[in-house]
Amino acid sequence: LTSSGKSMRITWTLGDSSVDVNFSAKGPDRSTVQVEHRKLADAGAVAAQKAYWASGLERLQAWLEAGRK
Repeated sequence: LTSSGKSMRITWTLGDSSVDVNFSAKGPDRSTVQVEHRKLADAGAVAAQKAYWASGLERLQAWLEAGRK
């Protein structure tokens, strides 16, 4: 789903959890990514997914920044 080319929502499910990822433009050279992972089994699963998403978003940022150089 897109909104005037400024945001996109991707939703998928695996098991009982679900993930929403929102990309929003914050100007010509900036954007934000928000990840919401819901219905995780327990605190251990929450911690593991936080680490997973943080790592993935760091890799995305590095990839995007490398493309600007």
